[in-house]
Amino acid sequence: MRRRRATGRKEGHGRRASASWSVLSGRKAGLLPVRVPDPTATVPRAESTMENEAIWNRARTDLAIPTEDGDTDPFLWEHAARVTRNAMRIAGLAEVGESEPDMAALEAAALYHDAGWVIAVEEGEIGRMEVLLRQVPAGHFERGAAMLEERASGILAPDSLRRAVEVLRAMETHDAALVEAQVLSDADNLDEFGLLSLWPNIRRGVLEGRGVESLLRTWRRRKEYRFWEARLRDSFHFAAVRVLAERRLALYDRFMEDLANQAESADVRFDMPAVPDNHHADTSS
Repeated sequence: MRRRRATGRKEGHGRRASASWSVLSGRKAGLLPVRVPDPTATVPRAESTMENEAIWNRARTDLAIPTEDGDTDPFLWEHAARVTRNAMRIAGLAEVGESEPDMAALEAAALYHDAGWVIAVEEGEIGRMEVLLRQVPAGHFERGAAMLEERASGILAPDSLRRAVEVLRAMETHDAALVEAQVLSDADNLDEFGLLSLWPNIRRGVLEGRGVESLLRTWRRRKEYRFWEARLRDSFHFAAVRVLAERRLALYDRFMEDLANQAESADVRFDMPAVPDNHHADTSS
């Protein structure tokens, strides 16, 4: 998946400027800073809110894309639900809690962050199977913000709804000044790491008429060009999320190595021990 992200970080523009965290020195220009805890600071831990049943039910309905046989395709909804769960758990990090995120706004923004794909399908701009597989177009997050503003009116408190819309518009402009936008960006990027990335690749293979060998070639090429190393370096605002993504990537590599062995029949070996010469000898005596 190639996606547009909020990649900047502007200290002092969130709900409250961080005074008890330092940025690692020696970072290369253009990379996201990693905030490390000041051991002398006392930082309140953010608490995840209970799932807002009404907004979850509304989002499930809004993100269900009809299939040609009258059923619904859960691909987009499942992605949105995972990203939202990711976001709510990332918000439990101490460095996030220090900035006092609006948890209801974060939850709603995460649920609707990719709602622009629904409109793109409805407008005939892309086919259903292309959802989440193409480059995110200009105006994507703005579309999600507009849908959220309409559908969540009367569900979310007005202040939280305004904040959620601000978060999605910040994603559109790559402005990660809001802590909720930082969390959402990390949560969304995390979904691209590990075994979960197989399903979009399988869908792309079906759409483009490609098989397992194409998947393996792409994996090997990305390893050769250190694609994922660059993604790990540039995709996360919070060090703990980057570490988790690295662990997921290691699991994915092991899976792909096994897949390659089976696809190439490298594991089909029947090296049996030699049968002793007296195997058929009469042992009745």
